[in-house]
Amino acid sequence: MEIANPIDYHNLGFRAVDRPVNRIRVYFTRELKAQEMQKLTWEIYTSDDGEKWFRYTLPVRIAYEIDPGRFQTVAVVTTAGFINDYGKLVLRTAEPIFDPFEVTEIEVGEFRIATSDTVKSHYENWRSESMFSLTGHPTDDWSLGARFDYDFEHREDSDFLDEDQIETNYSLFSDYYLNRFFWLSLGFSENRTDYKNHSSKKEYNDNPDEMNRSCTAAWKANPIDTVDLSLAYNHGEDFEDGDKTDTSDNVIFNLAAQLYPDVSSDFSYYWEKSDGDTETNWRLDLTARLTEEIDINSYIENNDAYGVNGNWRPSDIFTVTVHANRDNEDDTSSGGAGIAWVCTDTLRSNFNYNIIDTPETTEHIFNSTMNWIPCDLVTVLNNFTYQHSRRDGNIINWNLQLTLNY
Repeated sequence: MEIANPIDYHNLGFRAVDRPVNRIRVYFTRELKAQEMQKLTWEIYTSDDGEKWFRYTLPVRIAYEIDPGRFQTVAVVTTAGFINDYGKLVLRTAEPIFDPFEVTEIEVGEFRIATSDTVKSHYENWRSESMFSLTGHPTDDWSLGARFDYDFEHREDSDFLDEDQIETNYSLFSDYYLNRFFWLSLGFSENRTDYKNHSSKKEYNDNPDEMNRSCTAAWKANPIDTVDLSLAYNHGEDFEDGDKTDTSDNVIFNLAAQLYPDVSSDFSYYWEKSDGDTETNWRLDLTARLTEEIDINSYIENNDAYGVNGNWRPSDIFTVTVHANRDNEDDTSSGGAGIAWVCTDTLRSNFNYNIIDTPETTEHIFNSTMNWIPCDLVTVLNNFTYQHSRRDGNIINWNLQLTLNY
């Protein structure tokens, strides 16, 4: 999450669960100068589901501290507090910053004002897990199995949280192979998550008990050595507090064939129905090995998306790749090329260029990496990225990493 020149946005996401969030600490990689702090602006957004976001309208206080032990600046964001919501902290550079820095850590917690000389608080969390499985073979071609998982977790604090979370999972399966034309697999699983509330305080909100149940049947066949077929059906049901909330059915068909010694294809079809909504999808992939050094992969999906990529290996130290893709539904085109070069036994490098064209903007991205291992104790990694677009202008990221192993 680098704050780059000239202007960049950074989203720091978090979730408020069981305890309110009213203090956020953001750690930077170095000490910030006073003029750099003045260029930073902060905004907070909240969401009930993590998809629709709303600006946090209550007052927000920003303060900066210096950590002398780690020689870095810490931004302290204080809010009025919210609970059981998704949060997003948006950091923006109001003006260009010519010495980039990064966010390395974010702490989300609760800030309390003492009303007496002593404030006591505690948080307790412990869990236990167990698992049992059994597999049998009534015949050489038939296998049966069962599995049971149990997970118990207790959470308690000094406010109002005092609950147990119990997760159980049961599963059964049967796998029968008759011949190359008939291979049948059957499965059933049920997963439960139950909550037990021991708190007597009214502030506590009970979590709903959840259950998911699914049944699966799959048929596979290999009628000839160059063809593989499979057909699978799955039925699923979701429940909350005993009430059914969702039902889904899906079918997946796959056909893989070796057309020629160096040409293979794969076709898949997907159908799903969930609460009255139906979705279908199909895709065809084709792979061809033209020579020992060149191979090409292409695909087409729903007549809306298609693409091709190729690889050329002229020697053991060079690999050249090219790709092009088109998505008619999103009106997006992309393409690019890359070179991987093994310079020496201890030095490897990659160079890549990509272009992405959308109705809103066109992005040009150049990236290069270099990995040098001069000895078993030292690793040096260098990464450079240059990005240009009509919408965001120029963005440059660069880092150098040194690792010592001992």
